[in-house]
Amino acid sequence: MSVNPQRRFVIGDVHGCLPTLKQLLASICFNPSNDRLIFVGDLLGRGRWQLETVAYVEALGSAAAVVLGNHDLHGLAHWLESGAVSRNGYSHKDLPKRDMSAGHVGMAFAFLAKSPFLVCDAGTNALVCHAGIAPQLTFTEAQQLAEDLSRFREKVGMAALLDLFINEPCCDWNRAATVRQRLGFAVTSCTRMKFCRADGSLDLRFKGAPGTQPAGLVPWFERPLVRTQASQTIIFGHWAALGHWHTPDAVCCDTGCVYGGYLTAVELAEGFPATSVKGPEEGVPIPTAS
Repeated sequence: MSVNPQRRFVIGDVHGCLPTLKQLLASICFNPSNDRLIFVGDLLGRGRWQLETVAYVEALGSAAAVVLGNHDLHGLAHWLESGAVSRNGYSHKDLPKRDMSAGHVGMAFAFLAKSPFLVCDAGTNALVCHAGIAPQLTFTEAQQLAEDLSRFREKVGMAALLDLFINEPCCDWNRAATVRQRLGFAVTSCTRMKFCRADGSLDLRFKGAPGTQPAGLVPWFERPLVRTQASQTIIFGHWAALGHWHTPDAVCCDTGCVYGGYLTAVELAEGFPATSVKGPEEGVPIPTAS
């Protein structure tokens, strides 16, 4: 999926903070007739206005695209009441349906269920993914895996993909011998990745900021990269404890809105300038461990 209009922005993890999102769009003078938004995932999760946020973004039509985050997938699992939910015991405790009919709720989740795992911006050659691109993968391989996930979902259904996400996470690309394991690694790295071990395998337990992790773990973006394409940047969210972080190779735009931090828009332009607005004061503590 490619996005190449006039002004393009990547929006960090909204987590149901719809009033803050509206303030941010006003701050950047967003015009849906000319501008385009790419949401980095986790429209759902923790905030007061989760389903309303999804409905609002869906109503933007072609002016907005969304990549799926881990909270979005958990919310979809709860909505579908798939086997993945009952076997895992997961309960998405906080999906308010204020002022939304059952039909509108279904439309909101159907919109999420069709969203991709990765968006490529043709103007800047940036890849937008919720958690990032695993260091073992080239950009081409990452895009191919994201497309394979979408095809898998279309062929066997969303519930089967959610089963991979919840019950069969694969954390080691070097041991992903089967198609199912490779897809499990793809959905895990795209939506949950933060730290890697020395062998490149993913650690899904520790959630704190870089520098606070146990010995033997490094942030995924500090691992030696096999990516060789020049002038390509990964833009990701998922890591509120990291905050707005920027190198020539990667940009984090999760600034902890739902935790009382900020909601950030990164413009897809030279230097990737960012605009942020303050989130709700009643934010919850940022998780640092599972």
